[in-house]
This record gives sequence, structure tokens and C-alpha cells, in this order.
Amino acid sequence: MPGAMCGYWGVCGSVTSIGAAFSIFNGTGPLNNDEYYKRNMEYTSAVLKEMSNIDGARCCKRNAYLSISHAVEFAKNIYRIEMKLNKIHCEFFPLNKQCLKERCPFYNV
Repeated sequence: MPGAMCGYWGVCGSVTSIGAAFSIFNGTGPLNNDEYYKRNMEYTSAVLKEMSNIDGARCCKRNAYLSISHAVEFAKNIYRIEMKLNKIHCEFFPLNKQCLKERCPFYNV
């Protein structure tokens, strides 16, 4: 996905990438009318909603962490695929001038 999608297109590239991967995994396309089509939309919209609630400038790491965290839960609930997900602590905040610090769920203090 191209960079800066969040600002220019209104959707995060990490969410669309994982949504695309789930669509490839289960063969969902634009003409499908099945549960997977619906579930993929539910996944992407839930992650985007959480991202919008954080209310801050872009942070690709934060958004990728959110997308992956939701994807692990989604894969477990929908596909019955268990993946281990350790607690995520961001180590990149010193490199991001727009870091939200304590407002970010992955801020590493």
C-alpha cells in the first residue's frame, strides 16, 4: 500500500493490507455475498474506529500494532487460528516527533 494513505485516502495502509490478506486467505472478492465478506469489513471498520478514537497525528507503528492486535483476535474468532501475541511496547517513540506518548496504548515508559 502507498505511504500516507491515512492522510490522503482516509484509511490506514496496515488495515487495508491485513484486510487484503484475509480476503486472499478465504478467496473473498467484490462479488462475494458471504460471511467472510461481511467479517472482513467488520475487521477493518473496527480497527479504523479504534484508530480514529486515539485522535492524533499519524503513527505507522501504532497503527500497525493496532491492526496486528485486532488481526490476531480476528483470526482466532473467525478462522480458529491461534497466534501468540506478546504485549506490545513501542520502542520507536523517540524517533517520532508527533508521538502521542501517554495517549498511545503502546507507549513505552
